[in-house]
This record gives sequence, structure tokens and C-alpha cells, in this order.
Amino acid sequence: MKQTLLLFFTIISFSSYSQKVSTFDIVKVKASFEKEAMYFYNNNWRAFREEALKQKVIIGFEMFKSAIDSTNHFDLTLVTTYKNEKYFAEAEEKFRPIMQKVSPNGPKYLNTIKREQFLQYVAGSEGKVVYFEKYR
Repeated sequence: MKQTLLLFFTIISFSSYSQKVSTFDIVKVKASFEKEAMYFYNNNWRAFREEALKQKVIIGFEMFKSAIDSTNHFDLTLVTTYKNEKYFAEAEEKFRPIMQKVSPNGPKYLNTIKREQFLQYVAGSEGKVVYFEKYR
């Protein structure tokens, strides 16, 4: 009985530790600054994640763009997925050298307009992946 319980708790602990973790960030962008925002995210956020993917710091990333709404804004939802909680916990320290390598002089901008002028952070969260289906 003792061995069975030990095995059970080992499996439970392993499965929770090996579960994927994703982070979600939502930003609101002024439509008149779409070029600046897309340049910023492609040359910073995306570039950092492509390098992080090569280095196996993350296992995937996605960006979703909503339609422009009646206030002349649209939302970008940025998703980064980590192999498990350990990789997520180490992400901050592993992203620093990646950011330094990809953009040693700081964020890249299309022109003189800075991110504070074209985007507003709306919400962010992280959580374990409960359901994931691969598409054929």
C-alpha cells in the first residue's frame, strides 16, 4: 500500500510539473499607429521568441489581431507557451541574454514614435494548459 501511494504521488507530481504553461498579454493599439505597432512587435517580441524557440526556452508563440473596433483601436493578444513550470520559472533570466543578443541597443522602432504613444497594455495572465489539440 505504501509503495502504491508513493508511486501515485510521484506520477501526480510529475504530471503537474510537466504540464505546459502559457502566458497571455492583451494590448490595445490605436489603428492610426498600426504600422508602428506591427513593426515593434515583429522586430522585438517576435524576434525574441524566435530566438527563444531556437534555444528551447519556449515551445511556441502566437499573436492574434482583432478587427478594428468603433473606437478605432484593435487588440493584439500575445501568447507564449513553455514546456512546463520549470521553463516558465526560468524564462525571465533566460530572456535577458536573448533580448541583449537580438536587440543590444534596446527596442527597435519604425520611426520616432515610441510604444507609449501607440499601445496600451490591457491584461495579462499565465496558466497551465488544460486542453490542447493538434490540428492535422
